[in-house]
Amino acid sequence: MSENPVYDHLNNEWKRTCKVVLGGDVGELKDYEKWLLELKQPRLKNKSALSGKEVVFSSIDYNPDAKCVSFDETDFGKKFEPLTVNEIKDVESMFGALRERFYYCGNIVLGNSQFVEKSSSVSNSHYVYESARIHESKNVAYSTIAKNCENIFGCNVGSFSNYDIRCHQHGKGGRKFEAWLTWMSSDCYYTYNLLGCNDCFFSFNLRSKRNVIGNFELPKEKYLSLKDHLLEQLRDILKQRKRAPSLAEIVNGCGTPQKDTLASLAEFAKPHEQEGRISEIEKAFSETTSLVLGKSISGLKEYESWLKRHIVDVGEVESVLGSGKMPVPNYENYHAFDGNLNRFVNLSEAGALGEKLKLSESETEKIDFSNASAILKGIAFLYAQFHDGVFNNVINCPIIINSANCYSILGCVNVKDSAFSTWPNGSDHVFGCAFTFNSSFSLKCYSSFNLARCFEVDSSSNSSGSYFCHNVENVHDSMFCFNAKNLRYAIGNTVVGREQYLRAKSMLQNWLIERLEKDKAVNADIFNINSV
Repeated sequence: MSENPVYDHLNNEWKRTCKVVLGGDVGELKDYEKWLLELKQPRLKNKSALSGKEVVFSSIDYNPDAKCVSFDETDFGKKFEPLTVNEIKDVESMFGALRERFYYCGNIVLGNSQFVEKSSSVSNSHYVYESARIHESKNVAYSTIAKNCENIFGCNVGSFSNYDIRCHQHGKGGRKFEAWLTWMSSDCYYTYNLLGCNDCFFSFNLRSKRNVIGNFELPKEKYLSLKDHLLEQLRDILKQRKRAPSLAEIVNGCGTPQKDTLASLAEFAKPHEQEGRISEIEKAFSETTSLVLGKSISGLKEYESWLKRHIVDVGEVESVLGSGKMPVPNYENYHAFDGNLNRFVNLSEAGALGEKLKLSESETEKIDFSNASAILKGIAFLYAQFHDGVFNNVINCPIIINSANCYSILGCVNVKDSAFSTWPNGSDHVFGCAFTFNSSFSLKCYSSFNLARCFEVDSSSNSSGSYFCHNVENVHDSMFCFNAKNLRYAIGNTVVGREQYLRAKSMLQNWLIERLEKDKAVNADIFNINSV
């Protein structure tokens, strides 16, 4: 036992998870730390200006030279002197006068959370270690972006999933290892783009299959026998090397598809659907800017570069079948395929290839971790999209679930009338936002919940009508507030009253509009405000 009860608990859960997923123990959690941290969204680590203790942030967007504090060191009730008439005469003067008040907060743990270490942006979760952006989850280590998960280790972008190791973009299932883009599926190992499947190994682009190796369906008893052999080999590899090959490494080892292989698949080529009504989204952008900035702005695409700052962007790749370009998630795990982007196909093509391409029965009997790349090269094609539920007029979004009137959103889940954002779950009229849930009519907000009519707000909740705020809760009609709660008509954490606040708000809105109309961007943002 160590002197760290959080690690000790997670180490026990790691061993239990390994028995469930791998069929046996492979050793201590700490021995796999480096491997489990691979392919996760990057996080910034810094030192507290107050105590020198380590401070963890949920992303690398924060200025590493800025002053920071740990969430448990924050004095939310600290009083500040009101700004003088000269200090509030223009926006630049306010920036200068308030600069010393700006301390960025890391190690943020919200709601009913306990036993959280070396993590940030954690809410209503228990036993979380070396992770970020974890919500409503339990027993999570070395993972990023998880919601409603339990017992996950080394995962990136998951929801409603349990007992998973090194999975990426996974949800509504459990007991998986190196399962990528695998949904509503369980007991899957080294799989890519599976939906509604169970008991699968080394398989790609399947729907509603069971007892499959290399896309070939087997009798249950034979599948389980081959699975036991593969898991025994996998446990031995883990014990010896303290890591296992990733699915990306196996696929990259397949090399470039041969010309005769592609020629035989040409009949399945089908252009990706790209058409949509951008006018609907333009209207939503104008409505949002009018409400937040006091003046309607049109020409959404002219502001694309500015809106994409600090989000995880939608990428683009060419189908290997020559049918054109398609959107792909630009999460960190996809960078593992950078050397082998010539195996991607689009949604329609993937479905057809999944049905057609499979190993022979003899190949399923001899495949293992020493020859997987060579045997899988004929079936290992990748698809980077997922569509489910009801959706309408959703353009350039790789992941779509129950959404409407959206453009270039990564993780478009229950979203409408929005663009250029990353996983704004349950939101509408949000632009340039990342991980901003259940929010509306907001511009360039990040890692927040329940925001309305906000601009450049980060790591905050239950707030409205606010500008350039960080780590605030229940703050309304305020600006330049850091690490504060329960304020209205405040500037720099000091309540100034409605009349003075509205004068300052009008001045700030005019300042923002002037720069947007001239430069199509505002250089000042919530992550660099201390140096403006």
